[in-house]
Parts: sequence; structure tokens; C-alpha cells
Amino acid sequence: MKCSNCKAEVDISVEFCPYCGRKIDIKVNETKYKIMLLLLLFFFPIGIIYYCFNRKEDYRMKKAFRIIVIIYFLPFMVSIAFFALSILDGFKNGGEMTPENTECSYYCANESYRVIGNTCYCADGKSKKLDDSIEDEPSKEEIIDEPKNEEKIEASIVKSDNFDTEKWLNDIKSKNVIINVIASSTCPHCHNFNPIIEKVATDNNVKLYFIEVDKLENEKYIAYTNSIEISGYRGYVPYTFITYDGKVVSENEGELDSNSALKLVKDVLKQYK
Repeated sequence: MKCSNCKAEVDISVEFCPYCGRKIDIKVNETKYKIMLLLLLFFFPIGIIYYCFNRKEDYRMKKAFRIIVIIYFLPFMVSIAFFALSILDGFKNGGEMTPENTECSYYCANESYRVIGNTCYCADGKSKKLDDSIEDEPSKEEIIDEPKNEEKIEASIVKSDNFDTEKWLNDIKSKNVIINVIASSTCPHCHNFNPIIEKVATDNNVKLYFIEVDKLENEKYIAYTNSIEISGYRGYVPYTFITYDGKVVSENEGELDSNSALKLVKDVLKQYK
């Protein structure tokens, strides 16, 4: 407690202040102290008023008041902090917390997301148009189980510049063998592999998507690398995955020579053609 004369901190057990010599007047009012505690715990606003008028009646009131105020306001401050973080997360993931961002955050289970146009893209690869209901959004498995295009797809080579997400999704869901390569414009192994896999695709009349993903817009990149389960893809390029009927039927990480690339494709064609 403090000396009433010099305001120095003194031990409660001393009778005189060791700094100024004044007698220590210790005030204790058990009744008012208990009333203050009860009011603060159960009628907090009234307890504050009571404390302001009676804080000098008992030296213990000041310390007890501080402790109770901390107990009351700590959960409130934590709630404010979480609310502030959610607002900041909304800005980080696509700007102000508009109704579209709120819906996107809910759809992506509060994970990272981007809102581009009227489409929500989750970090795990899911996407949905924001004017559709969440319940109607098909999962990855449901996309695979949609009716397949039975028509023969004409063999061609698709590069990053003319990559169309919807057309690619239709192609990989069809009952046609499709060669897909994840590449990068700065990867020398990708440059070496490009003419090899193009020749194999052309010679065997198979459509090839050779996509340098660093040239794609963000939503197209997410679609190309996350719309179908590519179990072996760890981010290394070139990465080749061959699809048929909405499933990945063969995969390879790294550059292949002509014979190996031909064998990879031929093995699939023997099974699915």
C-alpha cells in the first residue's frame, strides 16, 4: 500500500512510513469491501459507481477492482481481436467484406480464397459462381460423375495462350485419352520435353495440353492443377498426367526421352482404346 503523506510504497505490516515517518493509517471496512465485490461481480455498472464513492474506505478495494475489471474485459477484448482478424482476413482474401466475400469465406470453410468477377476460388481448388447456392455446387467427385462426352475428340495441341478451362474440363471428362503437361516457361527440361511429347501426341492422334502454368491467369492455374486429383504432383515440372473418362490413368514427374514418352502414351492407349 502507499503512504498517505509521501505516496511511497510501504509494507502493510509497518506502523510508520520508513520514508517520511508518518503513521500508517490502514483503513479496513469489511462490509463495504464485500458489497463492492458483490456489485462488481453481479451488477458491474453499479459496482463501478459504488467503488468510485467508497474506494478510500478500504485499502483492498483498488486491487480487487483492477482484477475484476480485467476478468470482465479480457473476453471482450479477445472477441474484438478475433473480429478484427476476420476483417483483415477479408481484405487479404479479396478486399472488403462484401456479401460475396462473406459467402465465399463460408463456402471455403474460412480458408484462403479469391473472389474474381462473380466466381469464388478456394485455395484447395474448389470454385463456385456466387449467384449459385452452396448446396448446388458439385464436389470434385460429382464433377467426375457427370455424363461424359462420348464423341471422338480431334487431336490437337493446346498451349497456355489458347487454354480454355471449360473446354479442357469437357475434354478430360470425355471417354478420350488426353495428355496433359504442367510446365513452366522458365524450365529448360520443359523446353526439351515439349517437342518430344508433341510428336508422340501427333503420331498417335491424341490431344495434348502442354500448359506453361506461369503464363496462366490465377483462376485458370487453380482450375488446371486442382480440378482433378493428381496424386503424384508435388509442384515439380514438367509433370505429365494422362486422363480418360474423368480420371487420371497415368502420371510421370520429370522430362522423358522419346522412347519413354512413347511407351507412357502407348500403354494407356492399349488399355483405353
